Amino acid sequence: MGDFFVEVDHAQLSKHNKQVPGDVFLSKKADKENRIVSVLADGLGSGIKANVLATLTTTISVNLTCNSVDIKDTAETIMKTLPECKERKISYSTFTIIDIDLRANQVEIMEFDNPGFMLFRDQKRKSLEKSKIDMNNPIGTSQTLYYSQFNIELGDRLIVFSDGVSQAGIGNKNYSLGWPEEEIASTVKERMSRLKDASARELSNFLVEEAHKIDGKEAKDDITSACFYFRSPRRTLLITGPPVDKSDDYKIKRKVEQFGGKKIICGGTTSKIYARLADKEINVNLESINKDIPPDSEIEGLDLVTEGILTMSRAIELLEAGGPDKIDVDDPGYKLYNMLKDSDYIKFVVGTKINEVHQNPNIPEDLGLRKNVVKKMAELLRDKYLKKVEIEYI
Repeated sequence: MGDFFVEVDHAQLSKHNKQVPGDVFLSKKADKENRIVSVLADGLGSGIKANVLATLTTTISVNLTCNSVDIKDTAETIMKTLPECKERKISYSTFTIIDIDLRANQVEIMEFDNPGFMLFRDQKRKSLEKSKIDMNNPIGTSQTLYYSQFNIELGDRLIVFSDGVSQAGIGNKNYSLGWPEEEIASTVKERMSRLKDASARELSNFLVEEAHKIDGKEAKDDITSACFYFRSPRRTLLITGPPVDKSDDYKIKRKVEQFGGKKIICGGTTSKIYARLADKEINVNLESINKDIPPDSEIEGLDLVTEGILTMSRAIELLEAGGPDKIDVDDPGYKLYNMLKDSDYIKFVVGTKINEVHQNPNIPEDLGLRKNVVKKMAELLRDKYLKKVEIEYI
């Protein structure tokens, strides 16, 4: 498959006046097999009970499929595990299971009662045949699932969503039966034509926002959309900390010059080393000054220059939380978080010289040393955001 990456992201809104969504989207990477498994489940009803049912469905589905259980067998296990509601005669949770195998350049999808997935290729929606599979639930009722298998191409976008999208606006004058499938597809195509390199995050957010507008800004149901973007990787280099041996300072300049992609330096000493060797000026961004984090700076040839440990720790908080409660474009931690989240491959180059500033006993113990901060950030990017991560120490 070559230099190929799958960007996976999703957006979500809870039903109006509900604190907990009844939809759950979960992804997991099986590194050894070069596979990504994702599941979107919609629990019966809304709120906490629905969330528990959807969480159970996604967790079982992802773990089984990642452990090389055939996607059809996984679906059958779920059907046997989750009984039918005796009163309403419907399943306790719908689901869409997506198994992406990059070794075989192939995707398998199993759908049960969720709106059908959409595949876009060359800015156009591609129609695919689906096989019908009938399975019995624990009380003997036959229910129909749909199985799809297809090869992927560079530039493809796969979109899945819950019925909070397809049923948006249901009952009102313009959308008495909900948001029609063809209109959803044309809306996505129009967005991609305007923003040809729209990320998975941008498309997911866009679709959820559009459904929310159709609902009159009061979601009638949980609204969830997930997007898979198959493309060449967006690469980012993050250098932090000076080398343990001062004679290796030149490596910082060389790595910046040789790297193809975005370039970040986190750390005052490190940025000064690069500026000196590259004969560049450092210009402090006075607009980003706040009481918690030192301001970022600008150096010609670099995409972001920040202070080190505090800014990286702030970015870690945002990665853990899934984003900020309120966007602050002048916050260096948010800038770092945003750039990392929009990247696919992140290479950390970590200087191992001890910075005497961080041995100050007045600095909180949980701040950790540079290595630990980078390790934590790398784990989050790899495990939660499915990024490819490499760490090199100098």
